[in-house]
Amino acid sequence: MKPEARRPWRRRRTDVTLFQRAVHSIWSYRALNWTLAGLFILAGSLKVQDLEGFARVIHAYNVLPRPLIEPAALFLAPLELLAGIGLLFHIRGSLSVITALLGMFLLVLAYAIAMGLDVDCGCFGPGDPEGDAVGNLRSAVVRDFGMVGSALFLYWWRAAHKFEPVRPWDRIRKKIQQKGEYKRCEA
Repeated sequence: MKPEARRPWRRRRTDVTLFQRAVHSIWSYRALNWTLAGLFILAGSLKVQDLEGFARVIHAYNVLPRPLIEPAALFLAPLELLAGIGLLFHIRGSLSVITALLGMFLLVLAYAIAMGLDVDCGCFGPGDPEGDAVGNLRSAVVRDFGMVGSALFLYWWRAAHKFEPVRPWDRIRKKIQQKGEYKRCEA
């Protein structure tokens, strides 16, 4: 009898590598989810604190007409914050909003690089320390592509593990239905 057959706990699993276990681990999903959510919560909260400065950053890109700059700042900053909070709590649709925002940010950054604009990235608000660095738009593009890769991993992980995000309106509907049934029983 082979020694491996007598001690099954000492056998090495050759079918699953350490990398595969790490990729399929709930902790790799959570780490990327928390990181991406934290980045969007941080960026959104910094922009919400200085909406006028964020509007100046949007104006520097010259992609919107003047009357739409302030409404865009009022819409984008809270949207980033809420999408980050939604991703943190696995609210359905928040990852899609974050992916769409990242796509839009990449398009705007590519436009600014193509036009040769020397502007503040505005990624983490108007007071972004990265805004003073030379070539900050290129580093912002690299960072955004990294975040897109993280979002794609989260999509893949959810599909591979049949993970369904929370739909808060379903919980509310259930509670309303339960209260309605409770009242009907009393009557």
